[in-house]
Amino acid sequence: MTTNNFLLKYSPYFIYLIGLNIYFIRRLGRQTKARQIIVLLAGFLYFAVLGLLCLVPQPNLSLAGFTKMTPIWVGPVPTNPIPFRGIGTDFYLNILLTLPLGLWAPLTRSKFRFKTSLALGFGIGLGIESLQFILDWLLKLNRWVDINDVLMNALGVIIGWLIFKAWGKLWPNQRQKFKLNR
Repeated sequence: MTTNNFLLKYSPYFIYLIGLNIYFIRRLGRQTKARQIIVLLAGFLYFAVLGLLCLVPQPNLSLAGFTKMTPIWVGPVPTNPIPFRGIGTDFYLNILLTLPLGLWAPLTRSKFRFKTSLALGFGIGLGIESLQFILDWLLKLNRWVDINDVLMNALGVIIGWLIFKAWGKLWPNQRQKFKLNR
């Protein structure tokens, strides 16, 4: 990969990181307790890794676990619009990908209900897949667009939210100490 091609293909991730830095630096200025700063830094690290996993080129489509499934091509982009088709390791890894978001997001808002976590899960899944579709079409990043990813991203956020709720029932005082907004 030439230097110009490398910069072009990785530019969405670099732009994403710049925006992420700006957002978290602004939020960091409003937090005073060490626990809150740790929560923000954990959020930054999570979103940086999430962007790295979702916005950079894949060297080979077979690495994504789709070797047994024939894609449905939409232009130059391989897709799977059929739910529960081609279930592989990545199916379950998408749950793990967004589970931390389900734990982290309720710490940033005073009221974070089930409907909010459901909307966040589907929103993040649709956002990632839509962005991958656009970037793959424009920059040929070798990404798949898969409805299973959206569904499992939503499930991951919901499971994270359920763990957060259980944490609150078991240790209510500890959870309150880490909340950013009370």
